[in-house]
Amino acid sequence: MTATAVPGSDAARRRYLLALGGLGLVVVIWGLGPPMSKEISAPGLTVAAVRMWMAVPTMVALQMLSGSRPTWSQVWASRWGGLCFGANMAFFFTAIQHASIATVTLVGSLQPVTVLLGGIRFFGERPTPWRLGWTVVGIVSVGAAVAGAGAGVRATPLGLALSCGALVTLSAYLLVTRRTRARLSPSEYLTGVMVWAALAVTPMALVSGLALDAIDAADVFWLVVVLIGPGALGHLIMNWVITELPLGITALNMLPATVLSIAVAWPMHGEPVTPLQIAAGAVTLIAVALVVNGRPSWGR
Repeated sequence: MTATAVPGSDAARRRYLLALGGLGLVVVIWGLGPPMSKEISAPGLTVAAVRMWMAVPTMVALQMLSGSRPTWSQVWASRWGGLCFGANMAFFFTAIQHASIATVTLVGSLQPVTVLLGGIRFFGERPTPWRLGWTVVGIVSVGAAVAGAGAGVRATPLGLALSCGALVTLSAYLLVTRRTRARLSPSEYLTGVMVWAALAVTPMALVSGLALDAIDAADVFWLVVVLIGPGALGHLIMNWVITELPLGITALNMLPATVLSIAVAWPMHGEPVTPLQIAAGAVTLIAVALVVNGRPSWGR
């Protein structure tokens, strides 16, 4: 089944449902990412650089365990995805130190729009009015869920700019990944991505002042947790899912991750959930369900 084909046969439907299940798992893993990452107190660019260099040997080991050895051609083919991902990590880890999780996720909730436009431009995907309409409902409702935090939505102008940078670079990463993954397995691609991401982030961290001494034991713990969960596991699953589902559905299903981030930020960071957020979160989940199971299908 192509990434934009409608499941027809039983085998295709099973594969489609398996991809949706994988995407649901990514939603949970990535939804936990922002609250866990905010536990890290070291400077953002230092954290991004350390995380990327921790990821390189981790992914090399996972690729070798899968029966493949990294090659230069694989690494080179992953360069654009890696550069986009490295930039995203730099923007994200710095943004959460200058803005609340609510602000970062509010800006990130626009991702379905940017990825949808990219899918139309580069892959010829055409959303039906049904799914386009519910996509808009989902984006508006998740925006209401984030804005419902009231005083919890806070950011400096720098924090807002960094959040926008994270949005653009992650959207670019997903689009590049969709194209590149046709030639590489998930582990081959992710190994190359981490190499280029580490190379991209390191100069920025050095210029800003690499503060390795600012990383304490608690930071190391959360770095490892984020590396294993949202990093390795989340991206490996997403790198498979993104070739199995239309980009519109893939991007829209990231909205429930925002709802989960808001819910988890309450006990972890004292950002309480309001009735408006609960109601808006419920609408978001309904909109996503209607897009996934809607009457029409995404066109080629």
